[in-house]
Amino acid sequence: MCCMLSGHAPPRHPLPHFYLPLPLPSLPPIAGYYCPQGSTSNTAYACGGPDKYCPSGSGSPVSVDPGYFSTPATGPATTRTGQALCPSGRTCAGGVILPGIDLSLDCPNGVMSMIIPESTTGVSVGTPLEYTTPGTGATAMGASYSVVSFSKQDATCALSQAMFGWSPVSIVGTVGVSSVVMASPLVYANCQNGFTMGVSVVRADSASSAASGYGPIAATCQVAVTVLQVAKPPVITDCNDRAVNERSVAGTSVGLPLGATNPNIGTSLLYFINYTLSNNAPASVGMCDGQIRVLRPFRWQDVQSFRVFLTIVNEGSAIGIGSSSATCALTVFVRQVPQPPVLGVTVFYIAELKDVGTLVGNVMATDPNNFTIVSYSFVNRETPLDAFTILPDGNITVAARVDSLALLKNLWTYSVNASNGLASALTTVQINVLPVPRPPVVYAQTITVREDIAAGVLITPGLTATHPQLLNLSFALTPPDGLFNVTQDGFVFRRPGTVIDYYSYEPSGFKITAQTIQVTDTLGQTTAAALTVQLLEVNKPPVFGFFSYNYTVDELTPFGSLVASGAAAPHATDPNHGDGLAMRIVGADPAIGNRTFAIEPASGEISIGAAVSVTGGVLMYDRSLTFPRPFTFRVDLQVRDNGNPVLTGAAVAWIRIVNIKPRVAFPPAHAGGVYNLPGAPAAGLSVENMSALTWAPVPSSSLRWSMVADGTAEGDTAFVIDPATGEVSVANITYCITSGGGGGGPANGTGSGGGGCTATASGPPRFNYNTRSVYTCAVTVTNLQDSTATTSTLTIYLAHVNRPPTFTANPTFFAKASENATIGSPLLRYVADPDLALNVGENMTFALLGGNTDGTFALNPVTGELSVAFAFANAFRAPPNGPGWFNLSIGVTDAGKDGPAYSARCWVYINVTDNNVRPWFAAPQYRLSVQELVPVGTMLGYVFGTDLEDSQHLTYALSPRGGSVNLAFPFNATTVAGGATPVAHNRAMILTASDGPLDWNALYKYYNATLTACDDRECDS
Repeated sequence: MCCMLSGHAPPRHPLPHFYLPLPLPSLPPIAGYYCPQGSTSNTAYACGGPDKYCPSGSGSPVSVDPGYFSTPATGPATTRTGQALCPSGRTCAGGVILPGIDLSLDCPNGVMSMIIPESTTGVSVGTPLEYTTPGTGATAMGASYSVVSFSKQDATCALSQAMFGWSPVSIVGTVGVSSVVMASPLVYANCQNGFTMGVSVVRADSASSAASGYGPIAATCQVAVTVLQVAKPPVITDCNDRAVNERSVAGTSVGLPLGATNPNIGTSLLYFINYTLSNNAPASVGMCDGQIRVLRPFRWQDVQSFRVFLTIVNEGSAIGIGSSSATCALTVFVRQVPQPPVLGVTVFYIAELKDVGTLVGNVMATDPNNFTIVSYSFVNRETPLDAFTILPDGNITVAARVDSLALLKNLWTYSVNASNGLASALTTVQINVLPVPRPPVVYAQTITVREDIAAGVLITPGLTATHPQLLNLSFALTPPDGLFNVTQDGFVFRRPGTVIDYYSYEPSGFKITAQTIQVTDTLGQTTAAALTVQLLEVNKPPVFGFFSYNYTVDELTPFGSLVASGAAAPHATDPNHGDGLAMRIVGADPAIGNRTFAIEPASGEISIGAAVSVTGGVLMYDRSLTFPRPFTFRVDLQVRDNGNPVLTGAAVAWIRIVNIKPRVAFPPAHAGGVYNLPGAPAAGLSVENMSALTWAPVPSSSLRWSMVADGTAEGDTAFVIDPATGEVSVANITYCITSGGGGGGPANGTGSGGGGCTATASGPPRFNYNTRSVYTCAVTVTNLQDSTATTSTLTIYLAHVNRPPTFTANPTFFAKASENATIGSPLLRYVADPDLALNVGENMTFALLGGNTDGTFALNPVTGELSVAFAFANAFRAPPNGPGWFNLSIGVTDAGKDGPAYSARCWVYINVTDNNVRPWFAAPQYRLSVQELVPVGTMLGYVFGTDLEDSQHLTYALSPRGGSVNLAFPFNATTVAGGATPVAHNRAMILTASDGPLDWNALYKYYNATLTACDDRECDS
């Protein structure tokens, strides 16, 4: 018996549980089962096999009598309930009815094999299938056969039950037998791998046996069938008559091979000629390919046709199925093949340029069989000119006048078709055209000559001329005393002592046509043609109008402004009338000048170039450069023409910079004019000597300085400049200490002193980083000689100086005794530091310096928030259990940005208020155990709680919970002395009560309860 109190963990040593078995009732066994003495179940044992049966109430199984079978016959074999006499015509043994039909004579284990020949129907085939009918005496009972299934056949093997019949059953004594009779034939080619068929044999009294409840009387045999191939005669598809030409050589094929198909697989077709029936015909046949061929040559005059008798054999002896044959006869007709005429002459010659109709010659044809030649013709046309034709008598004549040199052709080839009416033949004839003498060929020619060509220099390429008959040629020019002459092999040259004036030939397009080409061959034949000499102009260099140009330009002239324009700009000309010119800058001294200035290619106008982009887009004099003349660039100019080759001319432009302004260049340490001052600068402290940073094209005595600068936010003049030296320094200010109006202020006019100064003092301006930390000073330097001026900006940053933090108050906080919590507000709220708002990285760090008795409190060093660190400290109790207050010393230190770190200190008073803490248990759950049927008042054990305050006394109460709330609750708790150490707070004694008794079987095994502990003010469960 267990009692469960609320908690988290099971008992460390739970009590064991005990169970007592109960006796079971005894029942009689049911039919099909038997129960020996002492059995506790009415189905203790199944009766056994079919040779046993067990009526209801059996103590042991009963054996089935001989000639009987156990029932029910269709029920499970192990739970038969009775026996019955074996049916008529059947045999029973071992309690079962034995099969009424047996196929094991031919089909042992239900499997047999059978061979069925293909193409066979209507007769018994294959192995007969015998059966016996046990139980029918000396004579077998009749039966019927049928095919009921097929399997393992090829995809091409189409089978159906209707294809298979059976012979009438023959009964001899105790054995009946029947054989397969094919109604439709099998085809070996489709069923080469055989098949398996299921054969069912059903006894004549099978239906009555089934009706009597003894089941049908039938047996099945799986018959593996092999289909036997049978040799079949070939099927002749082509034994048609054929024809062949006379005089064909032995072996010539006569038509196509004979056509025949083989109805079997694995056999060969063989072909033979019956020469006796064929009267020894002059033909043969390929035994394997069936091709009829000429056996010996023959003529049409001797035989016009002959008969051939053939036998085709399907030879299957190699696979054991014998052979079969088929015969046919065909007629071979002999075709007459006449022979064509033969040409006697095939090569002819004729001179070119002959008139149409001129006889070339006769082909002199003859006929081998003395037939009359009835026609001649050319079967092809020659290109590019079909110059000849053939007449019906064999004469070849000119059909078109032939110029072999013009055609570049001297051989004509024709195919002559000569026919005797029965046969014709093509014979190639060649007609050779012979050339006649011709004059040279020359055409008008143009040569190109440079205007400055030297006398005697051969001009290439040379003149050209041809000769139709490839004779050697020589050249000459007429008249021979012109500007040019020519070598015999055709190269033209300028005659010494002559001059070419190029522009004098401008009216003729710069062409010279005064002379003619004359060409003569070795036979003295001459031909002339025009000669044109095309003059080619020679490029000549352009020139500038002057070798040197001088210009001035003001400093600060902006990008793109013209330095030289119009008539003053550089200009150039070119001797070649059609050349275009372009000017450019090709160099400068200093080198930057080639980008400081730009020139417009066509007009020559000079402008300010792209290099000034680095000086604000304006021209500025750079004193770091070395100039060839004071303040003057040398710019090298070039003019280019567009002739071939391109030629150039050169000139120099001297460009002087005038009206140059002073220069201010800040050192790298103060790039951009940026300066830093200490936090409290002294009066007169120098910021920068501007004269040391300034360059001007005049002595320093000709420069004057001025400045416009920011003052302090309080109205003081912050900086001054010396107009002669350019020294920028911290101003020295005179202050009003007292005034008639009761106030103070600057005495230099920058502030109001009220009623006038009664006392003054001097010193630096009153700089305040918080009100103004950046000052701008615009410094201007002026050249007194030309009034040019330059203004530079100084940006002066006032340095930050660290200032100390302060506490604004000594706060008082309240805290509940013995409670973990934060105390009051973060102390950062009570700290003021002038540097916090400046974003200079200032931050505070807090420290607990004293008064933290027993380590009761902790302090967040960043926020200054106090929290309880040890809630059970003796000092952290309200009176009278503790002092009731703390006085903590707290320090804060800044980050020391831009100076030493500063600290401040305050006192924090903490008033501890009363805060009763409820009692508690050491564990959240307890488990107690008790024996059943113990007397009232039996103790289960002690449970005690703990209280923070020593003076508190605990009392306990026990109440049911959970599933035990509505049950009789046989337990209570009594408060007794003792409990937690070292201070006694009492403890609970758990006892059995009168709501019993505790009966483990009849009542409950577990109870859930809640134990409550209360001190003088609060409770806990």
